[in-house]
Amino acid sequence: MKKIFVLFSLCAMVLAWNSVSAQENKEAHHCSQGHAQCSHQCQQPKLLTPNSIAMLKEEFFKENLKLNDNQKDAFWKSYNKYEAAKKQANENEKTAKEKAGIPAHHGCKSHGNCQMTDQQKVKAYNIQLEKRQALLSAEQTFIKEISKNLTDEQIAQYLGLEKAF
Repeated sequence: MKKIFVLFSLCAMVLAWNSVSAQENKEAHHCSQGHAQCSHQCQQPKLLTPNSIAMLKEEFFKENLKLNDNQKDAFWKSYNKYEAAKKQANENEKTAKEKAGIPAHHGCKSHGNCQMTDQQKVKAYNIQLEKRQALLSAEQTFIKEISKNLTDEQIAQYLGLEKAF
């Protein structure tokens, strides 16, 4: 029954999102035609920022993850530490690449001329490995912490919601 409810909730969110997106696309197209009689404010659609995505994700978890009050407190404390660790890993990667003189877009597939030396390539790879290790460590710590207060069913539900988001 819970799976059906979660599935129904996800479907409703997707349908609502598609409806809003379709309306925004229609208005954006209409505005690009230069119609003076627009009844709405013609402006570019707002892009989702990392912070707004994080807020949507939190709201999604709050609506769909079934926890009692004690579990909620413990979960959100651990979750916030986990998210802070992920953010720190990303910042550490960026700082390390800047210090090593590695171009921001070291993939260079679509960003034009940005040749890297072999030394920079190896350094970039090692920095990425450090980041992945930090992320994995943070995730392991997070799962250990929530395992103290949540049941296996609740953790599995969280993992499903994380994947669905």
